[in-house]
Amino acid sequence: MYETERKFLVSQPIEHLVEKKVEIVQGYLFDEHESHEFRIRTYDGKGMITIKEKIANITRSELEFNINIDLARSFLSLIDSNEIIKKQRYYINHNGKEWTIDDFEYPKLNFLIAEVELQCGTEELALPEWIGSEVTGDSRYYNYNLRKEN
Repeated sequence: MYETERKFLVSQPIEHLVEKKVEIVQGYLFDEHESHEFRIRTYDGKGMITIKEKIANITRSELEFNINIDLARSFLSLIDSNEIIKKQRYYINHNGKEWTIDDFEYPKLNFLIAEVELQCGTEELALPEWIGSEVTGDSRYYNYNLRKEN
């Protein structure tokens, strides 16, 4: 499976637009793996493991598997607590697209990151007024790298 997504910084308050909010805890296994990220995540009473290509591109391969929440928590307990990400994810619909906005509790960051998934890399996208600079493909804004900001 492939995902095509674009990332942006949020430039204006969005609280009044949020339709849903979820708390996410995630960490990464196999820190030194060169070509893929192996992410464990808990959210909304669920567990998930995700394997993504480590490339700075708008489209990359992604495999996701639901796992038992207790198993996910067990995996997370194996990861150094300083490398665990805790964030609030907000969901906003704009022009028929679901936007996810991440507000990082740990590491505490002074910016929000908005993501939107596209059908293909050439899809036209109407940007909301609260969108700032595009950071798609900038690896400094990948969660995998942000966890090291602690």
